[in-house]
Amino acid sequence: MYNIYPTLLDSFNYFYNFPSIEKEAELLDKINRVKHEMTNQAQLGVAFENLINSILRGSNFTNTYDGFTFNESVIKEVVLNLEGYEVQKYVSQNFNINGYDVKLFGFVDYIKQPSLVDLKTTSKYKIGKYKFYSQRHIYSMCLEGITKFTFLVTDFEGVMKEPYFISKRQSMKYLNESIPKFIEFIESNREKITDTKIFGIDSAPSKLTLHDGPITIHEILKH
Repeated sequence: MYNIYPTLLDSFNYFYNFPSIEKEAELLDKINRVKHEMTNQAQLGVAFENLINSILRGSNFTNTYDGFTFNESVIKEVVLNLEGYEVQKYVSQNFNINGYDVKLFGFVDYIKQPSLVDLKTTSKYKIGKYKFYSQRHIYSMCLEGITKFTFLVTDFEGVMKEPYFISKRQSMKYLNESIPKFIEFIESNREKITDTKIFGIDSAPSKLTLHDGPITIHEILKH
């Protein structure tokens, strides 16, 4: 059983489309969970999301978090867009994709049926930036009844939305194309992989299993 989460698949797809020795090394580090010092931009994004989550969970409003100060109007607009959403929900689902048993899993940023939202921070945004990201495909397949996935984006000066309607047929097609290529990569580089959780070895039990057994592409396409 291969264990795969969205940002890992995204990293592979980026390497696959724009291959280089450096990107391969970065991908292997990600698979092996090698820790690197966060950039200031990454720290800024983490602090902003933590601030939003704390407000949504009932903390008093503030525009500062972990040494960073944010635009109050941006905070208020993001919070307004996320009112009533459940914060940080773990999901997982087992699939059989082209003969490979795979567990897809991760934390959905925000969920309120039938919608999912992923909060993104960026220094520069253009429409369609997240079109090829895998969150909307993986998370919508792990949950029943999801019809809409929105990337809620801020550059810390304004707030933008990148919405997508969910088609499970389209999502399964995406996964059916991407995941076998990724599995071929990790199998061909097995000797370089020290964190064997990706192969289902020494993995902790799932926090949530939504179905008893793997779902095949044929079952998905019945709906």
